[in-house]
Amino acid sequence: MNCKFNHGLGPEPSDFHSFFNQEIFNTYRMDDNSNRLKVMWVDEDPLITLDYISEAKDYDIDLVNFKCWDDAKSALVEKFDIWSAIIIDPECKLHAGSYPNPRQLLPNLFTDLAIECTKRGRKLPWYILTSATPDKFVDMVIESRKEYDGEWPNPYYEKSTNRTLLFSRIRIHARNSKLLHLKNTVFKNIFKALNSLYENGLHPHVQRTLEDILLAMHYSVETKSDFKSIRKSLEYLFLSMIKQGFLPEKMNNANNIAIIGCSKLLANKVFVTEKYKFIPIIPVMNNIMVNNLRNIINICNSDVHAYVDGSNNLNLSDYLSLTESNNLLYSVTLQFCDILIWYAKILEEYSTKEQVPHFWKVEEI
Repeated sequence: MNCKFNHGLGPEPSDFHSFFNQEIFNTYRMDDNSNRLKVMWVDEDPLITLDYISEAKDYDIDLVNFKCWDDAKSALVEKFDIWSAIIIDPECKLHAGSYPNPRQLLPNLFTDLAIECTKRGRKLPWYILTSATPDKFVDMVIESRKEYDGEWPNPYYEKSTNRTLLFSRIRIHARNSKLLHLKNTVFKNIFKALNSLYENGLHPHVQRTLEDILLAMHYSVETKSDFKSIRKSLEYLFLSMIKQGFLPEKMNNANNIAIIGCSKLLANKVFVTEKYKFIPIIPVMNNIMVNNLRNIINICNSDVHAYVDGSNNLNLSDYLSLTESNNLLYSVTLQFCDILIWYAKILEEYSTKEQVPHFWKVEEI
């Protein structure tokens, strides 16, 4: 960095802008692994910078300040995926050496942002946060903000009264924006299957769990869901299969699903209880899908200390302590997603319960 220092007291005034922004740029680079949302903040008021950054952390937001749009744009182009939203003060500068001019800044910013979002296939929510009088900029604010912030009556937020409300809304909108991106691109087939299954009565817990884990997997954020969430989702899947006729009704005893029995029958194996003998007639799943199902049940056991697949030297809690990662959770989740995609396809094939073949028979003992 070519920055002249004034007798060891810091950068000269003419160089302070480039010095300050380089330090901020380095900061966001070093904090890439934070689970907080990273929000770009285009504002050059030095009197409020530290206060706002501190306030935003209370909402799990890393507010990264840029003093002109040129610097912010460079950071956006370099690492588009880490940013969850952009906050803009219309009275900020377009270039480092220019004067604040909303009618110069906003049209350029909106154009640059639209181009970058189109390239990356994801819309990035943006917000106006300012203390400027509305007549200076309000007619320059484009209508696209209503796609994610249409409930807010004004095209801007007041710094003095609305900023904490804005931080709260950003958390909701950023999650929705990222989730929409996943639904339309990376995991399009999974969410297509989920929508179809939801229409056929699959419990919403399944979609909520997968949304939470897939967001965490793709964007490296925290997830509230765990192995028990996947196991519960599997129970809801089996319940749906019972209602649709793919599994016997006697596998459901007052909403207590016989998970092992369901999995054995789907694996083309006989399952025996005190009263009944469940006998497969036609194989439902192929062997790879059966292995996926067995793996999910072994790992996602309701007792997290259960030995994985009969092993006598490594239980699940030990494994997670050893790896210190969510990779196993992500792996199990993707295997479960494949089962859901398969189930959605066979539901399309047999559109009514009466059309479902007799995959099994039940005999009393």
